[in-house]
Amino acid sequence: MNKMMMVERLQERLSICHADALLILDTFLDEVARELVRGGKVSITGFGTFETKDHAATKARNPQTGEGVLVPARRNVRFRPGENLKALVNGDKALPKGIAIRKTPKYTYTPRPTVPKQSTSTD
Repeated sequence: MNKMMMVERLQERLSICHADALLILDTFLDEVARELVRGGKVSITGFGTFETKDHAATKARNPQTGEGVLVPARRNVRFRPGENLKALVNGDKALPKGIAIRKTPKYTYTPRPTVPKQSTSTD
């Protein structure tokens, strides 16, 4: 699946226009990238964790010439899948018809009833 296919799926599932689906996906990807650049990590419960790992500079050898080469220090991006995603991919858990990756709430939210405002018009 590529980016445009994902945009089309978002568009269908959320009943929104193409531009809004593209904006949602671009914003999500941008926020993940910005957090990783800052050295942070992004954890999505049930899905996985994006994080960076620093690698020190090392010496390597060019196999054709045998000459020693210095490999500079770098930072790589790593993704570790969550338990729920692993179970779905490995077939240990059946793929539901609705949303597959969803955190089970600890409690159910019941909104408080709203009291209509009384008009304070002075005649």
